[in-house]
Amino acid sequence: MASGVADITSRAPVEAGSRFRIGSMTKPFVATVVLQLGLHRTSVPGDDTAIIGPHPRGSVRLGACAPLGDITAITPSVAGASGEMISSTGDVNRFPAALLGGRLLRPAQLRKMMRTTVRTALCAGGPSRSW
Repeated sequence: MASGVADITSRAPVEAGSRFRIGSMTKPFVATVVLQLGLHRTSVPGDDTAIIGPHPRGSVRLGACAPLGDITAITPSVAGASGEMISSTGDVNRFPAALLGGRLLRPAQLRKMMRTTVRTALCAGGPSRSW
């Protein structure tokens, strides 16, 4: 089963045999999770700067005295994995509920993920602890 559009400009539909360029190994895993959880308002746009549907606008001050500039149409991939996914608040809430509710990992994997590890590093000012 295939759904969605293969090309945003032409609105050509995705077909079962459609092929897509994947820029990293994580994208297939992200796509699988998005589909399994039914996150229909989540996308990973890559270099595309268009945000489909209603959305807030983003602003940034590019210098201490600079005016606010609109950065809504910036490619989110400049931030790598930290900024490449666009999602609705409902989908954002569904992901941790599914993760912590055991829908994405086996019980042993979830226990390992939830285990806190204290690390001590030697820093210039002496030992430093982090979790």
